[in-house]
Amino acid sequence: MKPQAFVEQLHRDNKAWYGDDRGRGALSFISVAFPQKWLYVAELVQNALDEGATSLRFSVDASERLVVEHNGHAFGEADIRGICMQGLSNKGISAIGFMGIGFKALFHSYEQVTISSDVWRVTLRVPVKVGTQFNDRQRDWLGAVLPVWAEDAPSPSEGMTCRFILERRLKDLDSIANDLAHVLGENTSVLGLLGKRGIRELNWNGEKWSLTAKTEGRTTHVFAEAPKAAKHHEWVIFAQEYTPDADAVRRFLEHRRIDPPEPERAAKYKEASRSRTVELFCQLDGEGSPLLPEKGIAFALLPTEQDLPIRLHLQADWLLDVTRRGLMQLEDDPWHLQILDQVPALLRCYLTWLVDNARLTPKGRTLGYEALPDFKEAKGTNWNWFLQPRFRIALANELRALKFLPLLAGLGGQKYISPDQARALPSPLLESLDKPEYKAAELFGHKAISRSLLGDRAWRCISDLQLIVDMDPAELVGPWRAGAVGRWLDCMPEKERAESLHSLLSALRRLDSQKSWQQAPLACLPTEGKTWATRASGKRFPPDWDSVPVEIQELLLPFIGERDALVLWSLDRELQRRTKDDHYLAVLTPPLLDVARRVSGTKQGWN
Repeated sequence: MKPQAFVEQLHRDNKAWYGDDRGRGALSFISVAFPQKWLYVAELVQNALDEGATSLRFSVDASERLVVEHNGHAFGEADIRGICMQGLSNKGISAIGFMGIGFKALFHSYEQVTISSDVWRVTLRVPVKVGTQFNDRQRDWLGAVLPVWAEDAPSPSEGMTCRFILERRLKDLDSIANDLAHVLGENTSVLGLLGKRGIRELNWNGEKWSLTAKTEGRTTHVFAEAPKAAKHHEWVIFAQEYTPDADAVRRFLEHRRIDPPEPERAAKYKEASRSRTVELFCQLDGEGSPLLPEKGIAFALLPTEQDLPIRLHLQADWLLDVTRRGLMQLEDDPWHLQILDQVPALLRCYLTWLVDNARLTPKGRTLGYEALPDFKEAKGTNWNWFLQPRFRIALANELRALKFLPLLAGLGGQKYISPDQARALPSPLLESLDKPEYKAAELFGHKAISRSLLGDRAWRCISDLQLIVDMDPAELVGPWRAGAVGRWLDCMPEKERAESLHSLLSALRRLDSQKSWQQAPLACLPTEGKTWATRASGKRFPPDWDSVPVEIQELLLPFIGERDALVLWSLDRELQRRTKDDHYLAVLTPPLLDVARRVSGTKQGWN
């Protein structure tokens, strides 16, 4: 049948089918199905993606008509039938993933659309009728399924295969530019998703964007440029593929109300059970560092109104509610649970990229760690799933052996360790020494992680997951006895060594409330014999040692203690000057000078 004859026959068939009260009742669904007036933009974008388009254009002509074109697959007979029927689509189950918004959404903003594609020229119109007495505005939704042949409709532009002309815009609506902005979004996140899905050129609201994508494994970088506006954006997208199980597919079929007839059932069920992809993504700055949102958003190509307790966006084939902006229930929904089950592996992928990315500055990497979930934020929200053992155990298992935790600064550049090997230093040590200039890895070994580089949010996350073992001071006894403290000080400029040692001893003093640290034989006290003593083995000079003449000091020194046990007087004196009686050596009782006099046999004054 020729195209025009097919359209005219379809018009007659649909008028007979939908023209009575029952048919009009079925069409009434359209009037309430699309609460957001700009959702037609999303449907047209999704249509282009489903048809494999690489170029997509939105423009407003001199007559204030919105013209949309793309270069995807041209319309066929089944496509014309699909958009002219209620509850019938030619896309198939595999294409129902992102929005599920019908083509008829556009009639909430326009009276008429004209479609030109290949040999097809079709107009659909849903006129506005104004009541004679009260000026009430009513729509005749029958027009949404009554195609009219449009012989004079212009063909798509060169290089394009499909053209949609939307005209007779309804009154009291927001501007077309704002309709487009609702979809593109203030942060242009949709551009990243479009680039990942093959769009290479996008003319959008007066701006021409060029999109490129580079994929390596499960990671894709998308670049968008609008040269005239001097705009450049970059996104990183991590993908995880999975296959829905039987319970999830059952929920999907119920939600989509898919009950195929017996001849089609096997094929449709296979299509519904196909593998799906969940994506975690964010925008990057000019240096390649993550630009983390305050809260991640659940995307279904468009952003929904559901935020996340992670600071990354999550794109998936969510089951949406009637508003197309909200998600159906999360708790106990097998379809959504399988989507969320992919998040731990995606976070692992993100952290691997974060650590391996040579473009990142230390500050950018620290900011990147803030993407990890904050379990405190999840309490009392729709995301209680993040608090359940199912997620926490899965995330802990993904991260346990991953080398993503930054070690304390040391020689030879920044290094990373996995949680199953890492050690957490107590707060006093971190507060005093967790700074790059202290090179503390040389002091505590290459297991102690840096809280300052990891950030508070990520620290809380790994702590909540119980991934980190606290440092046992017994682990330091051997290395410190072998001179680790001295080697650590040698790594620093000589003028900074005394201050660094004071910082260490001050932190250790604050740990005296913990028995394991208070009793640990840590060789951290420099002696007159150029060795290192513990508090148990160290001895102090008399408190007024400075008042003793030098020649007398030489006589008394053998009676006070061995040089390898005597703590440097310069250190002792400085500790007393700084902190009086509250310092690391305070537990050691110094000898009195009158005892020293009797031992030496000196009965005269020092002078």
